[in-house]
Amino acid sequence: MIISQEILDDIREKTSISNLISKKVTWDKKKTNHSKGDFWASCPFHSEKTASFHVDDVKGYYYCFGCHKKGDAITFKMEAENFSFIEAVKILADEAGVNLPDRHITKVADKNKPLREIVNLAKNFFKAQLGSSSAMRARTYLSSRNIEDSEITDFELGFAPQGPETLVKILREKGYQDSEIIESGMALKSDNSSKLYDRFQNRLIFPINDFRGRSIAFGGRALKSEQNAKYLNSPETAIFNKGSNLYNFANARANYRKESCLIVVEGYMDVISLNKFGFKSCVAPLGTAITSRQLELLWKISPEPIIMMDGDVAGVRAANKLIDILLPLIQFDKTVRFCFLPQGNDPDDFVNERGSAPLTELLTQSISLSECIWKRETDGLIFDSPERISTLNNRLKILTAKILDQNLRREYFNYFQKIKKTFFSKNSGENRQDFDKATIRSSKFMASKRYSLTLYQPTEKTKNSAVAKKNLTIKDGVELLAQNLIQLECFLLAFLIYNESVGIEIFEKFISAKYNTKSLLKIKRDLINLNVEARSNSKIPATYKVEELKNEIGKILQEFSAQTSKEKFQLEDKKEVESIIGRLLEKQEINKLLFDEFNEATEEINGVPDESLTVRLKEAHETFQKFSEALNDKELDSDEGFIKNSELLKKFIDDKIWKKP
Repeated sequence: MIISQEILDDIREKTSISNLISKKVTWDKKKTNHSKGDFWASCPFHSEKTASFHVDDVKGYYYCFGCHKKGDAITFKMEAENFSFIEAVKILADEAGVNLPDRHITKVADKNKPLREIVNLAKNFFKAQLGSSSAMRARTYLSSRNIEDSEITDFELGFAPQGPETLVKILREKGYQDSEIIESGMALKSDNSSKLYDRFQNRLIFPINDFRGRSIAFGGRALKSEQNAKYLNSPETAIFNKGSNLYNFANARANYRKESCLIVVEGYMDVISLNKFGFKSCVAPLGTAITSRQLELLWKISPEPIIMMDGDVAGVRAANKLIDILLPLIQFDKTVRFCFLPQGNDPDDFVNERGSAPLTELLTQSISLSECIWKRETDGLIFDSPERISTLNNRLKILTAKILDQNLRREYFNYFQKIKKTFFSKNSGENRQDFDKATIRSSKFMASKRYSLTLYQPTEKTKNSAVAKKNLTIKDGVELLAQNLIQLECFLLAFLIYNESVGIEIFEKFISAKYNTKSLLKIKRDLINLNVEARSNSKIPATYKVEELKNEIGKILQEFSAQTSKEKFQLEDKKEVESIIGRLLEKQEINKLLFDEFNEATEEINGVPDESLTVRLKEAHETFQKFSEALNDKELDSDEGFIKNSELLKKFIDDKIWKKP
């Protein structure tokens, strides 16, 4: 696309460079003279304490006396928001009302204009509905996830009400044809009739924007368990391709700074939560694994984005798959790093429970692509023969051969040669310790587990076991443990809420305990805040706040206990209370470990040898059983369900139910 100098000058003339740059900086009140068009600020391109960044609004240029960056409105758009020249020109031309002489682009834009208008109308409709009475469940959900009004506004969250034609009727009234409404992805045609019905119903809505910040599609989260899909995205349309877009891309690019990092997470809520805690340059793929086109988008912002993975087997597996996509694409200025969360955490949970400082520390521990490859090819494997070492060498050669950049391919080859020399050194003592120190960062945060390649064949007893015949699956074990965890966590909260004089040592143990259930996590946070406030002010917590917590926990306790009041949970003896809470905390911790083992097993079930699973789960369950037997279950209402769950889990393990008969 060729753009004449006259048009570029017209764009610069009609663009206020001070207004453009003011979105990124705060003007220095002492040095700035608005009437003369003379503006000063701290430089947006490097860190500084003094205002050395100068903008001349009359002449239309900027210059930094610190880092010597300079340019006009177009170059600022390119530098500050990582746009290409053509992209920057198109955006500024559109904002300034300057027509670009490209008939083909104009023709395509005109064709897609109705679709963009429909999506924009739908977005405004969804936003308005979030404040309605029918959106109570959506607002409650957002509150439980600690999403405040500022995040709702920034991300333009909305609500799609229940009703087959609520949005369709509005769009028809605006004059849009049924074919256009269907093409925009906002409605579907019934199989039984020609009637249209809204695609999004009774869902929390997340607008998906293009690189210019224009809404092009939506993601919708179900608000009831009986809805078909937890997350539903718009279909691919003339303006939306999910493999070529990223959630929050425009905002992430606008907020990215070279001294910061671009973070890639899994879901919408991860992005929003990280944004709330100050991690503004954060994006997510749209319900799929990261594609090569999305990687190119990431590299438009940063040469080295950090891919944040859950610390479980699924996260490691996703990283391993991504390696094979990356290798043919990487260059000296296009690569990635990997950051693995502690097992059982996702970014949303991690940052809400621990805050921004631990996440920042975790990001500094991210590992390079080369280290991730090495770990994938060596973790848990034994190289005690020439054949096994040769297999590793061949694998590394095949992988490095995929790198198209010749210089980079050579550096990867040299890296693997060097690390192999250390790894296989005969002097395994000192050298091995050095190697372990060099890789301990990745070992700390990667929850990758591999096992021996011993094959296990099921016995006739296993094939014909009662459990196998009932078609029970390991997933049933996970669900039982999840139910146990919820019960334990409910009772822990109840004892703490009804007994305000619990010692600080016990309370600190409770604070560090990991909670999985969102509704219970919210109650936990409220209880911690109330307790901390009371201890710091040496006051008794406000009665009405305590009663609110009792009501909240009471609703959940009804599923587990006939007694949900102080008759059960409020005790006179402080030592007895602390003893009960201590035992429940121990039991919760062991139950959580076993839950993690079972949960991980469901992910590994197709690729991990069965005997390894058997040993792991059996050891975990034996520990769990000891605590179950040692605990006086009177505080659990002598609930036989908890014991039966434990016994059934043992049967699952003994019968190796994951082996098909």
